[in-house]
Amino acid sequence: MLADDRSFVLERKRGVPEHYERPLLYPIGDFEGILMGDIVRVSDPHAAIELDRMGCYGTVSGLRRVAVSRICFPESRSRTVEVELNPDTQPSTSSGTTNSKEFERDAPLADRQLWIDQFPSSPTLTLSLEEALFLKFALNVLTVKDAQGNQLSLEEFWTECRKRIGESFVIRYAAYHYYRSRGWVVRSGLSFGVDYLLYKDGPEYHHSSFGVRILTDGDQIKSSHFGALNRVMSTVKKELIHCSISVPVASDFDVSTPNCVRSLHIKELRTRTWMSERNRD
Repeated sequence: MLADDRSFVLERKRGVPEHYERPLLYPIGDFEGILMGDIVRVSDPHAAIELDRMGCYGTVSGLRRVAVSRICFPESRSRTVEVELNPDTQPSTSSGTTNSKEFERDAPLADRQLWIDQFPSSPTLTLSLEEALFLKFALNVLTVKDAQGNQLSLEEFWTECRKRIGESFVIRYAAYHYYRSRGWVVRSGLSFGVDYLLYKDGPEYHHSSFGVRILTDGDQIKSSHFGALNRVMSTVKKELIHCSISVPVASDFDVSTPNCVRSLHIKELRTRTWMSERNRD
């Protein structure tokens, strides 16, 4: 539904050009992660950066964007470095004197590098279980191991996800899979009171366009809750989507494999606050 629909707010981040090079949303390669509680940790720095760059999967930590500011080591605070040099190799000016200023300029650069070396950048990636399962089940690019280093099959990992989160994980993953498969970057919407936020190409390029609230059969929403949630979404220039997921009869629904999400029926209801100043002819 949303893949071909353009009747929604698409706000680029400041500094992103109109015709930017769109990123790949589906990573290419083989990656490995360790199941730790309710997350999957990718420790290889190269893999962490690749998964973040190609589809904005997970949360990167330990990546130093700006290693150290020059303000910490300004040129005006240069100190003279005493170095014993062979007279034949000692740098000198045309008058035969040592060019001490060059050594003074090098001192702050050396100090900065020493500071950087003390705090090396070694990025790691933290994946939610929904993200890890999508990479393993839908894209087949992720190998998941347990804490003892044993490789988990798809069915074993699926069972672990349900065991750690509960049966509600089936519904949550179905919604995640639905929107990811349609080209959206899906992130947690906890800070806005919804289940997921949907981004076009990722948070680096656009603000999120939608907040997704997951509903199942029998869920009832109070009008006050609905109004408050819709108001919050409108305030931050997002539309609210009620994603209703219908579960088949228990006797026909086998949750032992992730293929069961293909049997779920998903309906969307988009809501927005009508404002007269925005809808004038």
